[in-house]
Amino acid sequence: MPLSVEKNLIINGKLIIYPNPASNEIYIKNYFGPISVFDQLSRNCLKTEGNSVDLSELPNGLYLVKTSVGIGKIILNR
Repeated sequence: MPLSVEKNLIINGKLIIYPNPASNEIYIKNYFGPISVFDQLSRNCLKTEGNSVDLSELPNGLYLVKTSVGIGKIILNR
């Protein structure tokens, strides 16, 4: 029985980030490495390593998630 394997982390130039909108934590599919989160004023709000980001300390808003393979947008809404 063949296994399904995701080939690309980026689809149409975007990261696969879920859930979006997010409430407290996001995950990046098929990725493990450095992650930075920026606010709308391009301020670096968070830096971490792995495939998930704890957003519980950030206020609601629109954020950019930057990795070594691409950039994605998330909406933080509680």
